[in-house]
Amino acid sequence: MMISRTVSILRNLAVVMLLAAVLGGCRSSRNVSSADGGLSRKGDSVAQAVFPVTLQECYATVAGQYAAWERLRIPVKVTLRSPKAVSISGTAIMDRGKSVMISLKFFGMEVGALYVTNDSVLVVDKMKKRYFTDRTESLLGGFPANVSNLQDMLLGRAFIVGCENVPDVAHDMEFDKIGDEMWLMSAKTGIVDYGFSFSPWDTLLGLVICVTDRYPPVMCEYAPAVTTGYGPFSPRFAISANLPKMRVEAFMEWDFKKARWNEEVELRMLSVTPKYTRINPSDFSRMLKTDQ
Repeated sequence: MMISRTVSILRNLAVVMLLAAVLGGCRSSRNVSSADGGLSRKGDSVAQAVFPVTLQECYATVAGQYAAWERLRIPVKVTLRSPKAVSISGTAIMDRGKSVMISLKFFGMEVGALYVTNDSVLVVDKMKKRYFTDRTESLLGGFPANVSNLQDMLLGRAFIVGCENVPDVAHDMEFDKIGDEMWLMSAKTGIVDYGFSFSPWDTLLGLVICVTDRYPPVMCEYAPAVTTGYGPFSPRFAISANLPKMRVEAFMEWDFKKARWNEEVELRMLSVTPKYTRINPSDFSRMLKTDQ
């Protein structure tokens, strides 16, 4: 296993670790042994009474619950455990498939903000009037996800890389059964391997992302979904990753009771003035590790 440290804040981490094993350290076999010693392959049906439908049917159940939405404004609490400990609240504004804006506040005053589009990411430190910008691909470590995929990852929905919404049938995905009550959906593109773990029939447990030959797996964990007028979303997203020069452990908590949708949401773009100083990637990494 490429990641040996366990993260106490993640529930059901063993399931996510098992998914990483199925991805084979990003490069090995696509099959996984079931509880009775058999192997399940792409599209296989499961004959046992506790799993009476095919895994493609399980996927169709998941996809069928995901109603479309256009805009979302929602309170969020961001907690960072590593590289340093900090917790702060704010508001996220999402334009489906186009942008993610997260404003962080302290005693009602905006102290920082993040703005992500399909092309670029902008991070602004308003207290010290500095900012960092880079390509979105760099932010994601080479993971070829679009903004829709990023939104789904943050909000606790399965996705297929490059697709705006999950299709009715996932032709290019691998499906595997784990024991009697869990199943996996994964893909190996040659550039990146990724996969989701579910508990029957439709509860998303975790996500593992492997950027082949570059980094150890990124592991994500989700709390049980809450029901909204636009389908299920997870109120808690946790992530752990070993980056080249630091380990990141963080989680985000979403307050869907106070969420606003679509025409109720006014979009906001993030920009900086000439008074702000641009910092380079190495300075940004040091900023994450210290209070400077």
